Amino acid sequence: MELNFEKHENVIVVYLHGRFDVCLTEKIEKEVIRLIDSEQSSDFIFNLRDVEYLSSSGIGLFVSVMVKLKKRGKRLVLCELNSSVKKILELVEMSTLFNICKSEAEAREVVKRQ
Repeated sequence: MELNFEKHENVIVVYLHGRFDVCLTEKIEKEVIRLIDSEQSSDFIFNLRDVEYLSSSGIGLFVSVMVKLKKRGKRLVLCELNSSVKKILELVEMSTLFNICKSEAEAREVVKRQ
C-alpha cells in the first residue's frame, strides 16, 4: 500500500495504491492522522482509484478519519471506487455512511459547496 497526497487550497486529496489490508492499515493510519493533524483547516478526499482491495480495518480507518474531521467541521469524501471496493462497502452496509463520488472533480465540487 502506498499513500501520496496533493493539496489544493483547503482540500487534501489522498491517493491510495494497492491492497488496503490489515497488515498495512496501521502504517497508513499513522500517516493519515499525521496529515490530518498538520492540515487542520482542510477537507479530505480519498481517491481510491488504485485500491485493489479494502479490508474491514481499512473501512475502520475511514470511519475514524471521518469522525475526527467532523469534530473540526471538516469533511471526508471518497471517490473513484472500483467495483470490488464499492461492493465491499455495500456488503457491510457502509456505503451510505460515506459521501462517495464517481470522480475526483465531483468530490472537489462537493467539498466546495459546504
